[in-house]
Amino acid sequence: MQPAQASQIVPVGTGDADLVERARGRDEAAIRAIMQANNRRLYRIARGILRNDGEAEDVVQETYVRAFTHLESFRGDSSLATWLSTSYRPPSTREESPQPGRSGAIT
Repeated sequence: MQPAQASQIVPVGTGDADLVERARGRDEAAIRAIMQANNRRLYRIARGILRNDGEAEDVVQETYVRAFTHLESFRGDSSLATWLSTSYRPPSTREESPQPGRSGAIT
């Protein structure tokens, strides 16, 4: 096992493409920066739909798990915040299959 490395500080204004590239390489500071920049927005979206704090928190966590396991599908056609927001699917639509051929969607 390798010793833990000190987390790097992510500079303000770091672009989505750079953060995603670093997160793909398992850079803890980049992953933390992505989450800190998007937590509030994702929570507001989930809370607005579900009207339940606990469920909204669960959905945000699920969204991050899905996103970080599918980072290779982020192409940069939209902002990272938009990509993360559109990866959220409320419980009522989770059973539905995604549209075939829809590129960049997290499923």
